[in-house]
Amino acid sequence: DKTLSKAAVDGNDSTKEDALIAFDRQVWKINHPGEPFPADAKKSKKRKAADDDSDDEVVDINPSTQKDGSNLGAFPNAKCPITGKSLLDLDDPVEDHKGYVYEKSAMEQFINKSSSGSKKCPAAGTSHQVTLADLRPCIALTVMKRRRVLSQTQPSTQVDLKGKRKQAIDLAA
Repeated sequence: DKTLSKAAVDGNDSTKEDALIAFDRQVWKINHPGEPFPADAKKSKKRKAADDDSDDEVVDINPSTQKDGSNLGAFPNAKCPITGKSLLDLDDPVEDHKGYVYEKSAMEQFINKSSSGSKKCPAAGTSHQVTLADLRPCIALTVMKRRRVLSQTQPSTQVDLKGKRKQAIDLAA
């Protein structure tokens, strides 16, 4: 890393420390996707404790965490690179051999435009080729979507059961 080598040449302790923290942050992001870097979390807590009266809030923006709390960190992409839909909103999700998830119909159209039957993955920063044979149903996402639906319907079922129990108790009395 240029920053680290420059810091070593300069001999400035604060520059070295900043470079090492930046390096540690990058390693952390690779090994712990979607989790905040511990040093940042400590700074955030100190700032909040020092400024409890402030209206400013520290917000951790994590693109793999959805509004409903579902964590898509298991997948290298949070949205279909072709349709732009969140993975949880895909009708027929498929994944390639690298784990990138797409809307099946959109990816089939994308690949079929190629005369070779192979296209470069449309996700930014990737270089691997994808063929129709590489695509398989994304079982993990399907399970996640089912759990999401169950968790959304479960509280109303519990309320109904409590109401029925109450009726049974009232009838027994």
